Amino acid sequence: MIRYVKEVFEPKDLEYAKHVVLTSDPKNPNKFKYETEFLIRCIRERNFITADSVVVDFGCGMGRVSRALLEAFNCHVIGVDFSEVMLKHAKNYVGENLKFETHIEYSKPNSVDVVVCTFVLQHVEHPAKEIHSIHTMLRPGGILVLVNENQRLVPAGVQTRMVNWVDDGFNVFGEIEKKFEQIHSQIYMNTDHKIVYYKK
Repeated sequence: MIRYVKEVFEPKDLEYAKHVVLTSDPKNPNKFKYETEFLIRCIRERNFITADSVVVDFGCGMGRVSRALLEAFNCHVIGVDFSEVMLKHAKNYVGENLKFETHIEYSKPNSVDVVVCTFVLQHVEHPAKEIHSIHTMLRPGGILVLVNENQRLVPAGVQTRMVNWVDDGFNVFGEIEKKFEQIHSQIYMNTDHKIVYYKK
Protein backbone atom coordinates (compact mmCIF):
# COMPACT_ATOMS: atom_id res chain seq x y z
CA MET A 1 0.00 0.00 0.00
CA ILE A 2 1.47 3.32 -1.08
CA ARG A 3 1.39 6.08 1.52
CA TYR A 4 -0.09 9.24 -0.03
CA VAL A 5 1.89 12.25 1.27
CA LYS A 6 -0.50 15.22 1.07
CA GLU A 7 2.11 17.54 2.55
CA VAL A 8 3.73 17.70 -0.90
CA PHE A 9 0.89 20.00 -1.93
CA GLU A 10 1.19 22.33 1.04
CA PRO A 11 4.19 24.52 0.13
CA LYS A 12 4.93 27.37 2.52
CA ASP A 13 5.95 29.96 -0.08
CA LEU A 14 4.85 30.97 -3.56
CA GLU A 15 8.11 30.10 -5.34
CA TYR A 16 8.04 26.54 -4.05
CA ALA A 17 4.33 26.38 -4.89
CA LYS A 18 5.30 27.20 -8.49
CA HIS A 19 7.85 24.38 -8.37
CA VAL A 20 5.21 21.91 -7.13
CA VAL A 21 2.69 23.02 -9.77
CA LEU A 22 5.24 22.86 -12.58
CA THR A 23 8.60 21.25 -11.78
CA SER A 24 11.15 23.97 -12.38
CA ASP A 25 14.01 23.52 -14.84
CA PRO A 26 17.30 25.38 -14.26
CA LYS A 27 17.99 25.18 -18.01
CA ASN A 28 14.69 26.90 -18.78
CA PRO A 29 13.95 29.60 -16.20
CA ASN A 30 10.93 30.79 -18.21
CA LYS A 31 9.26 27.35 -18.25
CA PHE A 32 6.44 28.41 -15.91
CA LYS A 33 5.45 31.43 -18.04
CA TYR A 34 5.97 29.72 -21.41
CA GLU A 35 3.98 26.56 -20.59
CA THR A 36 1.10 28.61 -19.18
CA GLU A 37 0.95 30.78 -22.30
CA PHE A 38 1.15 27.70 -24.55
CA LEU A 39 -1.82 26.08 -22.79
CA ILE A 40 -3.93 29.22 -23.14
CA ARG A 41 -3.08 29.51 -26.86
CA CYS A 42 -4.22 25.91 -27.40
CA ILE A 43 -7.49 26.53 -25.56
CA ARG A 44 -8.09 29.75 -27.50
CA GLU A 45 -7.70 27.86 -30.79
CA ARG A 46 -10.65 25.63 -29.89
CA ASN A 47 -12.87 28.70 -29.33
CA PHE A 48 -15.14 27.28 -26.60
CA ILE A 49 -14.51 29.80 -23.80
CA THR A 50 -16.14 33.25 -23.82
CA ALA A 51 -16.65 35.94 -21.19
CA ASP A 52 -19.95 34.22 -20.30
CA SER A 53 -18.35 30.82 -19.64
CA VAL A 54 -18.03 29.23 -16.22
CA VAL A 55 -14.67 27.44 -16.09
CA VAL A 56 -13.29 25.23 -13.34
CA ASP A 57 -9.53 25.10 -12.91
CA PHE A 58 -9.49 21.65 -11.33
CA GLY A 59 -6.47 21.21 -9.08
CA CYS A 60 -5.70 24.90 -9.49
CA GLY A 61 -2.66 24.87 -7.22
CA MET A 62 -1.26 28.37 -6.83
CA GLY A 63 -3.51 29.71 -9.59
CA ARG A 64 -1.29 29.87 -12.67
CA VAL A 65 -3.99 28.64 -15.07
CA SER A 66 -6.80 30.46 -13.24
CA ARG A 67 -5.04 33.80 -13.63
CA ALA A 68 -4.23 33.13 -17.29
CA LEU A 69 -7.86 32.16 -18.04
CA LEU A 70 -9.14 35.35 -16.42
CA GLU A 71 -6.66 37.48 -18.36
CA ALA A 72 -7.30 35.75 -21.68
CA PHE A 73 -11.09 35.30 -21.63
CA ASN A 74 -12.50 37.37 -18.73
CA CYS A 75 -14.63 34.30 -17.91
CA HIS A 76 -15.84 33.21 -14.48
CA VAL A 77 -13.18 30.94 -12.98
CA ILE A 78 -13.64 28.54 -10.07
CA GLY A 79 -10.35 27.33 -8.63
CA VAL A 80 -10.69 23.93 -6.96
CA ASP A 81 -7.93 22.37 -4.88
CA PHE A 82 -7.93 20.11 -1.79
CA SER A 83 -5.01 22.08 -0.32
CA GLU A 84 -6.01 25.16 1.67
CA VAL A 85 -2.39 26.30 1.48
CA MET A 86 -2.48 26.20 -2.34
CA LEU A 87 -5.81 28.04 -2.42
CA LYS A 88 -4.32 30.79 -0.26
CA HIS A 89 -1.44 31.10 -2.74
CA ALA A 90 -3.97 31.12 -5.62
CA LYS A 91 -5.92 34.01 -4.10
CA ASN A 92 -2.71 35.99 -3.69
CA TYR A 93 -1.40 35.11 -7.15
CA VAL A 94 -4.65 35.89 -8.98
CA GLY A 95 -5.36 38.98 -6.88
CA GLU A 96 -8.69 40.69 -6.35
CA ASN A 97 -11.09 39.64 -9.09
CA LEU A 98 -14.85 39.33 -8.76
CA LYS A 99 -14.87 36.60 -11.41
CA PHE A 100 -12.60 34.31 -9.38
CA GLU A 101 -13.65 32.06 -6.52
CA THR A 102 -12.02 29.11 -4.77
CA HIS A 103 -13.31 25.88 -3.24
CA ILE A 104 -11.84 22.84 -1.51
CA GLU A 105 -14.55 20.79 -3.24
CA TYR A 106 -16.99 21.68 -6.00
CA SER A 107 -19.49 19.34 -7.62
CA LYS A 108 -22.65 21.37 -8.29
CA PRO A 109 -24.35 19.32 -11.02
CA ASN A 110 -24.51 20.65 -14.59
CA SER A 111 -23.16 24.07 -13.64
CA VAL A 112 -19.87 24.36 -15.56
CA ASP A 113 -19.06 24.88 -19.25
CA VAL A 114 -15.39 23.87 -19.21
CA VAL A 115 -13.05 22.08 -16.81
CA VAL A 116 -9.32 22.59 -17.28
CA CYS A 117 -7.22 19.93 -15.57
CA THR A 118 -3.47 20.36 -16.01
CA PHE A 119 -1.16 17.63 -14.66
CA VAL A 120 -3.56 16.92 -11.78
CA LEU A 121 -5.40 13.60 -12.20
CA GLN A 122 -2.07 11.78 -12.34
CA HIS A 123 -1.45 12.96 -8.75
CA VAL A 124 -4.80 12.93 -6.91
CA GLU A 125 -5.41 10.41 -4.15
CA HIS A 126 -8.77 9.16 -5.46
CA PRO A 127 -8.81 9.65 -9.25
CA ALA A 128 -12.04 7.74 -9.98
CA LYS A 129 -13.89 9.95 -7.48
CA GLU A 130 -12.41 13.13 -8.98
CA ILE A 131 -13.25 12.09 -12.55
CA HIS A 132 -16.85 11.43 -11.45
CA SER A 133 -16.94 14.87 -9.82
CA ILE A 134 -15.71 16.54 -13.02
CA HIS A 135 -18.33 14.68 -15.07
CA THR A 136 -21.06 15.70 -12.63
CA MET A 137 -20.22 19.41 -12.61
CA LEU A 138 -20.04 19.76 -16.41
CA ARG A 139 -23.18 20.69 -18.30
CA PRO A 140 -24.28 18.34 -21.12
CA GLY A 141 -21.93 19.11 -24.00
CA GLY A 142 -19.38 20.62 -21.61
CA ILE A 143 -15.67 20.26 -22.32
CA LEU A 144 -12.87 18.73 -20.27
CA VAL A 145 -9.40 19.98 -21.24
CA LEU A 146 -6.87 17.47 -19.92
CA VAL A 147 -3.10 17.54 -19.77
CA ASN A 148 -1.78 14.47 -18.00
CA GLU A 149 1.17 12.11 -17.78
CA ASN A 150 0.74 8.65 -19.30
CA GLN A 151 1.17 7.11 -15.85
CA ARG A 152 0.13 7.76 -12.28
CA LEU A 153 2.53 9.77 -10.12
CA VAL A 154 1.48 9.43 -6.49
CA PRO A 155 3.44 11.53 -3.97
CA ALA A 156 5.07 9.00 -1.65
CA GLY A 157 7.62 11.26 0.03
CA VAL A 158 9.93 14.27 -0.25
CA GLN A 159 13.71 14.48 -0.07
CA THR A 160 15.48 17.84 -0.29
CA ARG A 161 12.52 19.50 -2.06
CA MET A 162 12.29 16.70 -4.63
CA VAL A 163 9.15 14.55 -4.60
CA ASN A 164 9.29 10.76 -4.72
CA TRP A 165 6.55 9.84 -7.23
CA VAL A 166 5.21 6.26 -7.44
CA ASP A 167 2.92 4.72 -10.09
CA ASP A 168 0.01 2.89 -8.42
CA GLY A 169 -1.20 1.45 -11.75
CA PHE A 170 -4.51 3.33 -11.98
CA ASN A 171 -5.48 4.05 -15.63
CA VAL A 172 -6.61 7.70 -15.65
CA PHE A 173 -7.36 7.84 -19.39
CA GLY A 174 -9.27 4.56 -19.30
CA GLU A 175 -11.48 5.84 -16.48
CA ILE A 176 -12.14 9.14 -18.29
CA GLU A 177 -13.06 7.35 -21.51
CA LYS A 178 -15.82 5.45 -19.70
CA LYS A 179 -17.64 8.77 -19.20
CA PHE A 180 -16.48 11.15 -21.93
CA GLU A 181 -16.14 11.28 -25.71
CA GLN A 182 -12.70 12.34 -26.94
CA ILE A 183 -13.09 15.06 -29.56
CA HIS A 184 -9.52 16.25 -30.19
CA SER A 185 -5.92 15.93 -29.04
CA GLN A 186 -2.69 17.72 -29.78
CA ILE A 187 0.94 17.51 -28.76
CA TYR A 188 1.78 19.47 -25.63
CA MET A 189 4.92 21.60 -25.82
CA ASN A 190 6.85 19.28 -28.18
CA THR A 191 6.86 16.59 -25.48
CA ASP A 192 5.41 13.09 -25.30
CA HIS A 193 2.40 14.58 -23.49
CA LYS A 194 -0.86 15.61 -25.13
CA ILE A 195 -3.68 18.04 -24.51
CA VAL A 196 -6.81 15.92 -24.86
CA TYR A 197 -10.25 17.48 -25.26
CA TYR A 198 -13.28 15.51 -24.09
CA LYS A 199 -17.00 16.23 -24.37
CA LYS A 200 -19.64 15.18 -21.87
